[in-house]
Amino acid sequence: MEWHVLPSGRRIVICVRRNGMNKIEEIQAELRDRQIPAWLFYDHHHRDAISYRILGLPESLMVSRRWFYLIPAEGEPVKLVHRIEPYHLDTVPGNKQVYASWQQLVG
Repeated sequence: MEWHVLPSGRRIVICVRRNGMNKIEEIQAELRDRQIPAWLFYDHHHRDAISYRILGLPESLMVSRRWFYLIPAEGEPVKLVHRIEPYHLDTVPGNKQVYASWQQLVG
């Protein structure tokens, strides 16, 4: 496992590698090991470069709508993407849900 320390002293995982596992399985294994129920990734207007690196998303995507990606410690990940940009998380596994308005996000 590779750790990077932020100036604040907090550590973040940049790369996780376990033999024979894909990236999502590796993240889930780490979540279980640390007794963390899930990890929520989120972006809007390319403000979270770390998510792109961890998930292997192309940084060239034009992102004008919010997307969310939840990796639970157990089970299938969930993608939540806007109807206008429904393809943003197509490169990662999981069940895709599509929203069309901010009201649907809070409902």
